[in-house]
Amino acid sequence: MSDKDFDAVQKLVAKDQIRELVHLYSKAITSRDKNLMVSLYVKDASFGSMGSGEEALRSLMDETMSDLEFAVILTANHSISFESHDLAKGEVWAR
Repeated sequence: MSDKDFDAVQKLVAKDQIRELVHLYSKAITSRDKNLMVSLYVKDASFGSMGSGEEALRSLMDETMSDLEFAVILTANHSISFESHDLAKGEVWAR
C-alpha cells in the first residue's frame, strides 16, 4: 500500500470515529447517561455559564434534561474536513 493510500485509509477511519462521537452523544442524550456524556469531552471543556469540567456538564444535563420525557435524535449530513493530520473540522445536522 502506498503512503497516499495509507493516508486515505487513515482519513476514512478518522471520519468514522468522528461520526461515532455524534452517535454516542445522541445515545447519551436519549438515555440520560451522564457518564457517557462526560467521556465525550475533554476534562476542561467549557459549558458557558455552568462553568467548566465534569461537574459543570453534569449540572447542565440535570438542568436541561430533568423534564425531558423522551428524546429521539436524528443525525445526517456529516461534513468533515481535515486541517492537518491531527485536526479536523466538521458539521452535522441533528434534529
